[in-house]
Amino acid sequence: MLFQELEDFFQSSGEHGVILFTMGFIFNPQTVPKSLMNSFMAAFARLPQKVLMKYQGHLDNIPENVKIMEFIPQQDVLAHPKTRVFLTHCGLHGVMEAIHFGVPMVGMPIFIGKIEKQARSFIICILISTSIKFFARFITC
Repeated sequence: MLFQELEDFFQSSGEHGVILFTMGFIFNPQTVPKSLMNSFMAAFARLPQKVLMKYQGHLDNIPENVKIMEFIPQQDVLAHPKTRVFLTHCGLHGVMEAIHFGVPMVGMPIFIGKIEKQARSFIICILISTSIKFFARFITC
């Protein structure tokens, strides 16, 4: 269950829903060039979805559809029916949580040594996540 401020953000997303963007707890966003963060903000501004982003620090030009938070209750957000996609660095916990809640993922590997491993794992995770969502429509209890 989300706290009220976050639930209000989700409800204000309408039918388009919310995109969760978090790169995990070990990611230091201060090392990312401002130009890249500005590009993210410009891209997010063009989306009909709301974007919930975990970020510590100051960002310029935050679009109206983007909410920045230093802490995000990731499992609660992934469990929310209005969560449409998870932008992730493909960490084990986030991937397993997204699969559990049937949320599609877009992976952005941030550690060079893990790119090949993450790419293989991510393809498998996409297939599993998509399959779960597809078959869940036909399962009745």
